[in-house]
Amino acid sequence: MSNTDDRSEDATVAAAMHAMDQELSATHVGKSFALVQRSADDLEDGADEEAPDVNIDLNLVGNIVESFRAQEGLPGPAGTLLGQFGIRLPHIGDDSDDESAAP
Repeated sequence: MSNTDDRSEDATVAAAMHAMDQELSATHVGKSFALVQRSADDLEDGADEEAPDVNIDLNLVGNIVESFRAQEGLPGPAGTLLGQFGIRLPHIGDDSDDESAAP
């Protein structure tokens, strides 16, 4: 692939990313993500203040656990996906470790 092709592909990807950002800016989707906590040193070193980094690992695990809980012990996408990786989770009840449950 030549440099011209690379630049053209980069411009296409940048345009698509900009269009997605514009579309998602009107929603509350971005507020649902767990973000990486930044230290004062990161901000002083010129870290981008406009776009905080999303904690991909934490979001992934949280979404898989939420999906697994929704399965209520039945077969479903989260259990199947984890099973493909050899991970067997115990049944997660609604009242176990629920932060909103009364003490």
